Amino acid sequence: MVYGYFNNDNSRDLVVLNQDDNSVNILLGKKDGNFPTEITFITGNTPFALKVADLNYDGVPDLAVTNENSQSISVLIGNALGNFESQTQYSVGNDPHALIFDYFNNDTHLDAVVSNYYDSTISMLLGNDDGTFQDQIVQAVGAQPSGLTSGDFNNDSILDAAVTNQSDNTINVLISNGNGTFQVVGMYQVGNGPDSLVSHDFNNDGLLDLAVVNFYETTVSILLGNGDGTFQQSVYYQAGPSPNSIISADFNNDNQSDLIVANWQANTVSVLFGDGHGHFLTLAAYDAGNTTSSVIVADFNNDNMLDLAVADYTGETISVLIRWANGSVQPKVQYAAGNQPRSMVATDFNGDNNTDLSAVNLGDNNLMLMLGNGDGTLQGRLTYMIPQASNSLVVGNMKNDNKSILILTNQNNTVEILSNCSYGTFQTTLMFATGRNPSSGLLYDFNNDKTLDLLVTNMNDNSVSVLLILGNGTVQNEMKFQTGRKPISLISGDFNSDNKMDLAVTNYDGRNISVLLGNENGTFQPQTMYTSGINPNCVISVDLNNDGILDLVVANQGDNTVSILLGNRNGIFQTQMKYNVGSGPSVVATADFNLDNKMDIAVVNQYSNNIDIMFGDKNMAFLTRQFFPTGISPSIILVDDFNNNEKPDLAVINKLSNNLMIFLNSCP
Repeated sequence: MVYGYFNNDNSRDLVVLNQDDNSVNILLGKKDGNFPTEITFITGNTPFALKVADLNYDGVPDLAVTNENSQSISVLIGNALGNFESQTQYSVGNDPHALIFDYFNNDTHLDAVVSNYYDSTISMLLGNDDGTFQDQIVQAVGAQPSGLTSGDFNNDSILDAAVTNQSDNTINVLISNGNGTFQVVGMYQVGNGPDSLVSHDFNNDGLLDLAVVNFYETTVSILLGNGDGTFQQSVYYQAGPSPNSIISADFNNDNQSDLIVANWQANTVSVLFGDGHGHFLTLAAYDAGNTTSSVIVADFNNDNMLDLAVADYTGETISVLIRWANGSVQPKVQYAAGNQPRSMVATDFNGDNNTDLSAVNLGDNNLMLMLGNGDGTLQGRLTYMIPQASNSLVVGNMKNDNKSILILTNQNNTVEILSNCSYGTFQTTLMFATGRNPSSGLLYDFNNDKTLDLLVTNMNDNSVSVLLILGNGTVQNEMKFQTGRKPISLISGDFNSDNKMDLAVTNYDGRNISVLLGNENGTFQPQTMYTSGINPNCVISVDLNNDGILDLVVANQGDNTVSILLGNRNGIFQTQMKYNVGSGPSVVATADFNLDNKMDIAVVNQYSNNIDIMFGDKNMAFLTRQFFPTGISPSIILVDDFNNNEKPDLAVINKLSNNLMIFLNSCP
């Protein structure tokens, strides 16, 4: 089981691997901790382990599953609805067990490492920037490798790996060469049947250590790191019978790393509390259901304390254990899962700020998702699927009935309208053809009939589709208007002050933007092109110079600039003014961030991992700048007053860090 943010509602969602029916279930989370909706996805034969990561760098979590009996891994690319494309399989070794993602060849693309149990090898699959992987590179390790972890064990700023070898009771330390290959530099004795392992700094010396669960014993092995790629001999601590899953987290809020262990035969979860010196002095055990196969921690009830979720392999349930303020744990609450739930993750899959759960069911060969309610409970599982792979999602209200609808632009050249049903689920009610590869959408009343209409950019045929929506929710036939090459984003505004909505479109391969003036009846005049920078990725409209006329701001991802095109009242824009920003600007937003009554610009620099605030002045020089570091690969920005102090704040989602950062405005 893994967790992530799959449908952009700021709530954690879950993914569960179903090993026996070759599928994956998605459980979308709610603020109260409930998981009402299960979405099931097919995997390969006998799915075993599950991981979540943004493999194609689109800001949406993707999933990967090891398939024991297919000698493969399945990759399912996610979209913003909490759904996934059909699997793509990649060949690995015999009986793949564990899977990890990290940057092993220093090229900013996530790579995959898989342990092949019956081959006594690991497979390295180097990643591409579109979420695909290259053919495997095979390397021998110990007998029957099972668990994997990564970290910089020798402090050379290159990520290494460690693997448990279940049949010879050892672990291998694999030092990276920086090109996707490893040197096996160490083999260390641990307990009987080492299964899973985790790397963390347990003694606060700045060096990574290892913790290993020994399945055929009742112990955990701790190996303290020396910082040069070598480790000290194992020190053993008691867990429960047949420990098989381990994670590290600060479970009791004392700023020290603890260990949480799922005990297969004891039907319990053990927590070993760390003292910060590499010792684990206190053991607590919690009843967790039948044959506990996986454990994760997350804050399911939004009280800033970590809770537990456990997969019950033979009981076919997911148990959630909520932690009280005094540090004790409530009795488990069980939720129905699939057949033989084997692995779990937890995150906010639908963006509602609640933790959701996902698990793979080994016996069903699928994966399920459960949405959280935010109070520590999960919603019941209702199954639905969206078979099309989608590029973008728009929310709106077409029928003026206060019920939101979802509109998806699909890679099969359609637009799909999903009506809001009960329990927060959606069903497809209408589908319409568009141009080729619709990339983004926009809702607005373009023909003044008091009903929202839909515009879609079609990347592969260089056009915008206009779909006028009638008051009963049906859509008229598509109208197309020509743009430049590969239109990728669009914005509307009244550019010529005639009370009719116009369009601006960025043409990613054209080094320009298209402006289409509106005719009020939902049609547009032929485009006028304006030069921008290289690979314009995003455009917004705002009155920057306080003249009552909308201007355009464009993020040029290919030459690390922002273009400003000042508007004239007749709908014509002046020649661009270009400003150098950070590396890979992808998104822009505007607000008066320093409260001086002048518009400022916030630029998300995806490759330099920061936000550039360009403070406005009367000369449009933007001489004053301030940079704020973000996570890895920031991709989305939102301006709002999050703390209700009447000052604009920023929220940024970081693709490769899989997190959300809030920047509160500190201006006096």
